Amino acid sequence: MLSRILLFLLNILMPPVAVLLLCGPGIDFAINCIFFLLAIIPSHIHGMYVSFTYFNRRRKVRNGRLPGKPRGGIYSQNVQNGGASNQQLREMAAAQAAR
Repeated sequence: MLSRILLFLLNILMPPVAVLLLCGPGIDFAINCIFFLLAIIPSHIHGMYVSFTYFNRRRKVRNGRLPGKPRGGIYSQNVQNGGASNQQLREMAAAQAAR
């Protein structure tokens, strides 16, 4: 809960840093930096979208459910998988198929 609040506050102050913490130095971070340089509001929207998607998918994975289909506009596997590795998702899918 504390990490979610801190990330939200960081997203308000400096959205590219929040996206960097969630996604790492990749395409999502570059897109957010471009949004931040061109206009600040789109950077906030993109940062919130990435962080909300990450926390929603992380909650699903913690509850033993698969995170779902890939979300558009997010290229980070960490966010798409809810923080789980591809191996963990394969194991979860196999366990659900065995039920």
